[in-house]
Amino acid sequence: MDGKSQAWRDAADKLLEALARENKYIVADMVIIFLESAGYGLNDYSVLGAVFKRAAKRGIISRIDRPTRQALWLSQTYRASQATNELPVLYEGQVIGFRNFGELDHSTYKIAEVVGNCLKLERHP
Repeated sequence: MDGKSQAWRDAADKLLEALARENKYIVADMVIIFLESAGYGLNDYSVLGAVFKRAAKRGIISRIDRPTRQALWLSQTYRASQATNELPVLYEGQVIGFRNFGELDHSTYKIAEVVGNCLKLERHP
């Protein structure tokens, strides 16, 4: 898929916005994992920087200055669960869905594998 296509840009923008609502901190690898799982993978992710810059301009995230290779971003829209103040537990076999995600609206995915803080997703019927 071409990183300049409007469908890819829309998917990446909506994904980053959703990740910011659900996570206090965000790195590019998180976005890449979900984009690839949804069939929006690229050979060159250099265009992902523009996605983060657009989100920063809209006030969704802000960059945390630190001397590392991968940028760390702070969500400006994250709200911890008021009921438990904990993030939801994700486990293998769990079925998750996307909301407000363009072509993937109402799509569901099964978590095939959890390794550290990474998920391998499979499309769920």
